[in-house]
Amino acid sequence: MMMDKALVRRLSACETMGSATTICSDKTGTLTLNQMTIVEAYSGGQKIDPPDSKSQLPPILYSLLIEGIAQNTTGSVFVPEGGGDLEISGSPTEKAILGWAVKLGMNFDAVRSESSIIHVFPFNSEKKKGGVALQLPDSQVHIHWKGAAEIVLASCTEYIDASGNIVPLDQVKVSFFRNAIEDMAANEQQKTQWALPQDDLVLLAIVGIKDPCRPGVRDAVRLCQNAGVKVRMVTGDNPQTAKAIALECGILSSAEDAVEPYVIEGRVFRNYSDAEREKIAEKILADIGLSMGIQGTEVAKESSDIIILDDNFASVVKPEQCPAFCYNLMKRILYLENLELLGTVDTMLGKEPLITNIMWRNLLIQAAYQVSVLLVLNFRGRSLLGLEHETPQRANNVKNTLIFNAFVFCQIFNEFNARKPDEFNVFKGITKNHLFIAIVGITLVLQVIIIEFVGKFTSTVRLNWKQWLISAVIAFISWPLAAVGKLIPVPQTPLHKFFTRIFHRSARSPSKNHSPACSSSLS
Repeated sequence: MMMDKALVRRLSACETMGSATTICSDKTGTLTLNQMTIVEAYSGGQKIDPPDSKSQLPPILYSLLIEGIAQNTTGSVFVPEGGGDLEISGSPTEKAILGWAVKLGMNFDAVRSESSIIHVFPFNSEKKKGGVALQLPDSQVHIHWKGAAEIVLASCTEYIDASGNIVPLDQVKVSFFRNAIEDMAANEQQKTQWALPQDDLVLLAIVGIKDPCRPGVRDAVRLCQNAGVKVRMVTGDNPQTAKAIALECGILSSAEDAVEPYVIEGRVFRNYSDAEREKIAEKILADIGLSMGIQGTEVAKESSDIIILDDNFASVVKPEQCPAFCYNLMKRILYLENLELLGTVDTMLGKEPLITNIMWRNLLIQAAYQVSVLLVLNFRGRSLLGLEHETPQRANNVKNTLIFNAFVFCQIFNEFNARKPDEFNVFKGITKNHLFIAIVGITLVLQVIIIEFVGKFTSTVRLNWKQWLISAVIAFISWPLAAVGKLIPVPQTPLHKFFTRIFHRSARSPSKNHSPACSSSLS
């Protein structure tokens, strides 16, 4: 697993991951590249296209915009003395904004020297904005805020138009900028007692920053969904941005799925009652903690069970898929063996080995058939069952339920084979075996109840009559298959004795590389 870029801190998490049904993943740096760039910009009451077109900005607006970007940041722009590419530091968001300003023609050091900072309001994750007060040479004071677009827009009462005039921000322009925010999303500790003004601001610009999805993330998400594992995304972005990224990564299949509770804000979830939270929790929570080794915080790493060393969501699939499949396959085979033993133990105790060669023949034939069918349904079931038109989640639920139903039906039908493992007529004397008939009947009734009425408890969905018929046909094939298998001769010597003889024979044989041992004694 280390070779697959997964560092396991708690070994038992591997088994749980192998049976995982939900994965909750952070967005930035995990599903995305954490390499943000400005892709859209709105300023002067209009869209700037391309976003780094300085000619579309009036001089006063350009001057104020550059001033705010250069001073209201914790990042920096370094120009190498010998030339070459600029080096921009800061958070991914700040690097994107500074890079955009450089393309607009900003001289970072020159702009910083034209004013002095007299007060800073550090960026606050709760208020989602940060500000700075600047002292200009002519004693003017400029206040610059930046943060979440909807938060800053709500604080503005004026904006600078395309002619460089400060004009009232009427409802029409508010709607224009608000629609721009939604469109882009879809594609405190103070040093003094003086507080920065937060109202009656003049809007300078709104920019759209996109953090592209990592290559391979969409395929990894689809692989998880095809395996019946739900993928959930946790992010601090606004719902519109979260929906856009979830759609791009394939976590949401369509815009129609982007509704509660599949898309829900933390504050909304916290306002629900305990009963409502418990109901919704099934759709959004997980049992295993995964953190990212590069971008993840130390707190997250310490509290997680598995650390993904390359910060790539695709690496989550590697440690998850193999244990799940092998573990579930092993349980199915063991269950099959147990049913075979229960069907014949009354006639074998005290006479012959518990599992005779005839039983081994039927067991191996049925196991090979059932495993083959289950493998085909698991990997090709969606197309074979005509579920392509269904949503990925619905298709996986139906496919997995049918696999479970077919498996149980195979065991029920195979109970008849186990009655007479060496005779062709497996129904001989069945009407006299009332206990057997009762067990089969009760099993069938319970299976119908499990599939049709208690699906929430058993994680199954209802099947239509065609899917029930498919399950029965798959199980029915075990009867003629068992009859054909009985034509295969088996040796009289029990298999365990055969292997025991081989073992003893090899143990008695002298080694080819050594001479017979000699001994002598002196008296």
